[in-house]
Amino acid sequence: MRQHQRLAAQLDGQSVTAGGGSLLHWFNTAAYSAPGNTPGFCDYFGNAPRNSIEGPGTVSNNMSLSKTMNLGETRSMEIRATINNVFNTVQYSGVDTTEHTPQFGQVTSVGQMRQFQFRASFRF
Repeated sequence: MRQHQRLAAQLDGQSVTAGGGSLLHWFNTAAYSAPGNTPGFCDYFGNAPRNSIEGPGTVSNNMSLSKTMNLGETRSMEIRATINNVFNTVQYSGVDTTEHTPQFGQVTSVGQMRQFQFRASFRF
């Protein structure tokens, strides 16, 4: 028998964002419950709207430095350095929204850290 994941039911009068915003408690988990046990197929669906949980945002500063040197009439050398996420800001990217798991409501993953890329080009 195939198991189905139940979709959550959002409780009336509960704010999704109340008391949230930390790594271990990103949203108000008390605002959601398992859907009612009505017989049949419909017991797997709740009333929580799509995208009712807002995920963490992204703050990224990128920088690029470049120097081109002429080496004669048709020759030149370019050196370029590109840095993504210059200040190495943590980018939270995943939140566990599966009810009845130990990590429900917690941030579970992060994005990439700072990256350097160097390039040299010789044109002739």
